[in-house]
Amino acid sequence: MKLQVSTSKAMILLFSLAICLRLPTLGSVLSGDEATTFLMHAGSSWESLFLSYLGPNQHTLFSVLSNLMMEILGDSEIAFRLPSMVAGSLAVPLTVLIGKRLTGSMAVGWIGGILMAFSAPNILWSQVGRGYALTICLSLAVLFFTLKGEDDFSRWSWRCGLALSGLAMVLTLPSNVYFLLGCAVAFLVRFHVIPKQNKSSYLKEKAKSLVPWAIMFFLVLIYFLLNLSDLQRGVKIYKEYARLLEGLGNLAFTPARIIGIFENLISPWGLWAYLLFFIGWGGLKGERVLQLFFILIVPIGFAWSAELLGPPRSYIYLLPLVLILMANGTLILSRVLSGWFTWPHMKEFTVALVAVGFLWSSITNLKNYYPSRLGNAYASINEAKQVSEYITRETTPHQMVVFPFDDRVLRFFVEEQVAKKMAQIFTGENLDGLLFIGHKDIAPKNLPLVGLVKTSPLSDHSFVLVQEIGDLRVYKLDVQAVPLFTTGSAPDVQSRFDLEKHSRLEVTTMPSPWTGDRRMLVIQKNGGTDFLFKSHQSKLVESEGEAGYLLSVFGRKLDQSSIAGILRSGKGESSMVFLNYLSGISREEEGRLDWFPVHPYYNFRPVPDNLEPFWRIEFSIMALHNGRQEIREAFSLKDRVSYFDGLHSYLLYPGS
Repeated sequence: MKLQVSTSKAMILLFSLAICLRLPTLGSVLSGDEATTFLMHAGSSWESLFLSYLGPNQHTLFSVLSNLMMEILGDSEIAFRLPSMVAGSLAVPLTVLIGKRLTGSMAVGWIGGILMAFSAPNILWSQVGRGYALTICLSLAVLFFTLKGEDDFSRWSWRCGLALSGLAMVLTLPSNVYFLLGCAVAFLVRFHVIPKQNKSSYLKEKAKSLVPWAIMFFLVLIYFLLNLSDLQRGVKIYKEYARLLEGLGNLAFTPARIIGIFENLISPWGLWAYLLFFIGWGGLKGERVLQLFFILIVPIGFAWSAELLGPPRSYIYLLPLVLILMANGTLILSRVLSGWFTWPHMKEFTVALVAVGFLWSSITNLKNYYPSRLGNAYASINEAKQVSEYITRETTPHQMVVFPFDDRVLRFFVEEQVAKKMAQIFTGENLDGLLFIGHKDIAPKNLPLVGLVKTSPLSDHSFVLVQEIGDLRVYKLDVQAVPLFTTGSAPDVQSRFDLEKHSRLEVTTMPSPWTGDRRMLVIQKNGGTDFLFKSHQSKLVESEGEAGYLLSVFGRKLDQSSIAGILRSGKGESSMVFLNYLSGISREEEGRLDWFPVHPYYNFRPVPDNLEPFWRIEFSIMALHNGRQEIREAFSLKDRVSYFDGLHSYLLYPGS
């Protein structure tokens, strides 16, 4: 009884330590992929999460739990990340239990639990709003029920536990199915020895033990079939992402990438820790060696055969086993050294020495890790909410509001408001001015920069600070807006371009999807080559000192490569930048045009394969320079058929 009480107290202390290591900076602003998870899935319905798959960034079970926490506790970074923090902390005592079950040694379990508490990837994913901490926790649950089932699967609670924890892993991250396959193979290893006596009863009993596995994979199969087309698109999207942004020609097996996977699992201790790992693996008894081999290798084997070897974080479910084997290796090494040396405390000394090595690396890592989570130049959830209220309260319907392309939390709260303003300015051809909103550490001229665009045509001298909201700033572009090419109706645009006189073009019109009283241009090329078509009309602008800017507005098909805009003659570069890139997208359905939110990175946009009903509005800005300049409209025609609507522009001259 005393031993049970002391064990329980130790478990509570270890769990408390895990929580304490995961609390600092838990409320820091969202950034990176977790901010995208918030943007795409915060507030999503259960139906949309379970019956659709919008891309590789969707971790369904995490989003369900996260949304539930925010519903109960209110919107905040801590509430959003709470499922990860709890799952990552629970993984620590679970590692203790699984370590004892795998090796028969409680000491191995405790060492493994301590390693899990200080594990860099576990701490990281416990503080990130994604599904990787859940994956770690659920992999331990699957291992627990798998090990229980080796002896007896007669209890329904264990059967249901295996089926539900396996399904939960797949709902968290579809690629986790590889781990389930590895566990299934490891479980089947128990069948390799059939007793000579009572073979039939043995096989009958073992067949019953396969029922929970059959149920689990049946549930997983149903989920995959319900979302098959979305999952296939997700694979395609990730491959394209790897090619464009990671420079990977494919996601197949390479030794460097395999090393990267296993290097990540033992962070922050370094590859030397695998010495303990292999000692621990070799010290296992009986079938355990082969079982662990299959659990570790089968997932990578399936990924290899599918030529879809994902990033190291995709294999985080292997973390508990790696740490348990390291713990076993530590204990075995201490026993071996104590046998070699006569010093009576050699065993304890060896364990203490290894512990110091682990702790030193862990503490050094944490000293650098916590500060790295601070100082990101993004909006907090509370700040973004206040900005949304400010836009509602302080801006006019035709006042353009620009927000940073990459601030996904701010995008979540203000994008729909901003998109409606863009549509009103576009259809009404009326501009009251421009406001720019972003973090205080970002120069105002850089707020609209998109993706790989690194330079801005704007000048910081053009901005006036009008409001501070926490660490966010609201700037007014200090200009007066004067219509330059004033109307975007099809007849007026045709007259400015003389489109019908060009032999290579066939020009027709069709009803505008944005407004019923206007028609849009449909331009069909008779040849296949791209070309720039300039308007025969132009405007002369002469400026001194602060020259100002040119703002161009037009509408087109979403997937259309052809664009419209303004050309400026004279000295200096004519670089331009899009304002609120990808925020002005709408879907046409049953004669109605509704705003449609997309992923901020075009290669992850969650839209159907059929892009026919989708339209977009684009705002672009470029700088004027001193002296006399000739301004012309132009079409860059790349598609065989191009659609243009509402093409008009403004001269933005300094307010002074």
